[in-house]
Amino acid sequence: MSATLRKPSPPVPDSWSSIQAPQALESGSSWFTAPPPQILPDKANSLPFGPSGGPPGPPEPPSSGPSGPDPDTGLDPDETNVGCVSSYISGIEHARRSDLNQSFRHSFWQDRRHSTLSAFRDLDLSPSRIDRYCGCGSVSWVLRQKESDGVFRVATNGCRDRWCEACSSEKRRTIVRNVRDKLDGLELRFLTLTLKSRPDSLDSQLTRLFKCFRAFRQRSRIKRCMKGGLYFVELTVNEQNGLWHPHLHVLFVGDYLPKRVASDTWLSCTGDSFIVDLARVQDASHAAGYIAKYAGKAIPKSVWNSPVHLHEAILALAGRRLFSYFGSFKGLELSKNPADDVGWDTIAPLFTVIDLARRGDPYCRSIIAFLKGGQSYESAELSDSS
Repeated sequence: MSATLRKPSPPVPDSWSSIQAPQALESGSSWFTAPPPQILPDKANSLPFGPSGGPPGPPEPPSSGPSGPDPDTGLDPDETNVGCVSSYISGIEHARRSDLNQSFRHSFWQDRRHSTLSAFRDLDLSPSRIDRYCGCGSVSWVLRQKESDGVFRVATNGCRDRWCEACSSEKRRTIVRNVRDKLDGLELRFLTLTLKSRPDSLDSQLTRLFKCFRAFRQRSRIKRCMKGGLYFVELTVNEQNGLWHPHLHVLFVGDYLPKRVASDTWLSCTGDSFIVDLARVQDASHAAGYIAKYAGKAIPKSVWNSPVHLHEAILALAGRRLFSYFGSFKGLELSKNPADDVGWDTIAPLFTVIDLARRGDPYCRSIIAFLKGGQSYESAELSDSS
């Protein structure tokens, strides 16, 4: 006997993040525009969920009365259908469900995620931070847009750690949404400022980079051209000598800035660095692409392969802003989640949708296919290993 899951709309706390598929997280896109897979009308309102959102099972023991939030979902009992969430599960089953949720969220960077966790432990970071990092995405719910049966998203408990690529990708998408209207119609340029590789510590090089950038902006010839903008930090490692090579990417609005003037001024501020890159941005969509690429993404994937560089980067970037604004862009709420203009219904826990998709349920397979960006279910590597 199966239970019918009604469609409540539990509030998603600010500490939760709304995510799409890992491909969207990495690219920074907000929604997939590909046609959604076919949705079966008879499955849209009722799914064969049993106790705890899993396959049908035996009846649960009678409840002794009202209780607090369910430990397996983080939601209050009145936010879910009675009989769909149960506390009577084993530790092994609880871990399996968390693993299913997290593997969906973090599949695109699993190896780097493990390297980061090892670095956190080697550096003896706070246990609470490590716990949040390890629990990122462990509780996840599938939501469906009220105005369209074919649009889904996932609400989850993100850790918001700057070293979590899943959370950082969400932050980049949020920044793009927050500044897109600001950029529309502006005369924009993209400037890259680099420092010559030196054997100094990364911490001292970052301090020097920001100090030189402040001096650069205050020069009269630069100040006339750069009215305001956004800047992003990127760190690479020189392949020849293994030294850090810091970059500062600047998206700014203002008048024409000759590359020679920018280079000479940068050399004057740094004393040894003159390499700059300067280009005009064609439109707001190109500007959004720069933001999606650089905001919050400080190091390349190769740094994760070097524990020494990864450890140094984690310590050097602690407490530092990797992106911010200046001039006429001051006051922008870059990381604030914008108001959602559409409503969402809660469908089921993510692990339940994955479990039923494994069993061949057409509706759940269509949900997984949408969240994976139109890929076939089999290519998503969700088939049951048993």
